[in-house]
Amino acid sequence: MKNSKAILLGLFTLLAFVLTAGAVAHADGGALQNTIYALAPAAIFSAKLTPEVIQEMKVKYGQIKIITVIVEPEEYDIDILTSDQLQYLKSQGVDTLLLTNKSLSLEQRLSSVTASLNDSEKDESAKDKIRSIASGKVVDEGEKYQFAVRRPDRGLIKMLMPLAQQKKLDEFSEKGVKNLVVAGDMDALEDGLVFMGVVQQLQELIAPYESFLSKA
Repeated sequence: MKNSKAILLGLFTLLAFVLTAGAVAHADGGALQNTIYALAPAAIFSAKLTPEVIQEMKVKYGQIKIITVIVEPEEYDIDILTSDQLQYLKSQGVDTLLLTNKSLSLEQRLSSVTASLNDSEKDESAKDKIRSIASGKVVDEGEKYQFAVRRPDRGLIKMLMPLAQQKKLDEFSEKGVKNLVVAGDMDALEDGLVFMGVVQQLQELIAPYESFLSKA
């Protein structure tokens, strides 16, 4: 029982180290500063994750999660507006501060534009011009990758926890990715940013074991 707790503590100490390392690189303006990691449900865009592949992985491994690593986010037409365009939109009642706030969702950013287009008193030619410069269309696809990740079974947990306890970060990362990532943009794993993004997200899959084993 005590050994289980000690091993678990080692695992999450290592995982915390991985996450902290990414945060430090971000704060220092390092290579990881633009990288975004997302485990939440998202639309599947990878050509490598067809419905057939996903179903095959579910049959083989059971529970499957799709994770996304975004190195460079998509760029929209509203991200590259000129000062003249912003001035025109503002003159048409569009909240340009809201429109250019990249921390908000695309729908939220465009809400003021939508309100302006729904104004029945606004001239149609003005509406057409607004649509032409602030439609929210993608102008750059960015750089992003997706992977199918299996839920770790008891055998994998037993393999990974000792590595975490001994703080063997490289071996933990390699074996974690090798055994848990089962499909997707596999060639992209050669990229250091993408690899680290995947490793960080594996923590989300293993985290539920913390609560269970700490009570063992």
